[in-house]
This record gives sequence, structure tokens and C-alpha cells, in this order.
Amino acid sequence: MKKTLLVVTIIIAMVVAISGCQNALDATKESVDAYNQELKTYNEKALPYNEAVQGIIDQNTSLEDASNAAQEVINKGVAPFDEKTLDTLKSFMESVESTKVSVPEKLPTYEELKVDEKADSKDLKSLKEQAEEDTETMKETEIPDIPEVPDFSAQVKQIND
Repeated sequence: MKKTLLVVTIIIAMVVAISGCQNALDATKESVDAYNQELKTYNEKALPYNEAVQGIIDQNTSLEDASNAAQEVINKGVAPFDEKTLDTLKSFMESVESTKVSVPEKLPTYEELKVDEKADSKDLKSLKEQAEEDTETMKETEIPDIPEVPDFSAQVKQIND
């Protein structure tokens, strides 16, 4: 009788544990699905903005690189064939700093989430909380207008010339 009661208790405990794990898995899947849906909407707006910010960074970098190379030439102190060339370069170098564009801050990026159905309840709970927190953050993030990316190729060419 005691053995039967013990076996029944163990079976009931296992059924409760399995159903609890299934509930945690279902709740996590629901949160991750909502996250992934919000991610699509967020990325449609955030990715073009971040690409424009990266374009600004790249343009500023190319201008800085050309400027630094020109400054090295100036620092060598070698006299050019035409003194006007050096004067022109120096005056152009003074205007370069004001030409650069201030770089806006990039928006945070997120990756698509997947649920590991074999994960333990602790990991499922953690994933669920992360998905819910990040979903809320994405919803609350205001995407600024896409900034205009400058084209400094003419300035870089002028420095190099």
C-alpha cells in the first residue's frame, strides 16, 4: 500500500513538473514570437538609420585620413616646386575640421531569438524575460529621421591633388 502510494505520488509529481515545463515553454515561445515580430518592424526603421550613421562615420574617416596624410607632408617641411601649392594646402587643411559632420548615435541592434525546446525552465524564464524586456525597449525607441550622408570625395581629391 505504501509503495503504491509512493509510486502514485511520484507519477503525480512528474505530471505536474512536465505540465509546468510545457507551460514555461509555451509562455517563452509566445514572448519570443512577439519579440521577433517587433524586431521586424524595428529593423525596417532602425537599419537604414544605422547605415546612414555608418556612412557619416566612413566619410568623416576618409576626410580625416586624407587630412592626416597631407599634414604629414606639411610637417616634413620639404619645399614644393610652387609655394602657392603649400599655402593652398594649409588653408584648405584649416577648413577641413569645420567640414566634418557630427556623428549621431547609432541605435541598438537586436538579433532574432529562437527557443530551445530542450532548455531547462531557468533558461526558458531568462529568455522570456529578455524577450519581453527587449520587445518593450524596441517599442519605446523613437527612430530619428535618417541623417544625410555627406560626400567628401571632392575634398579628399582636392587634398590629394
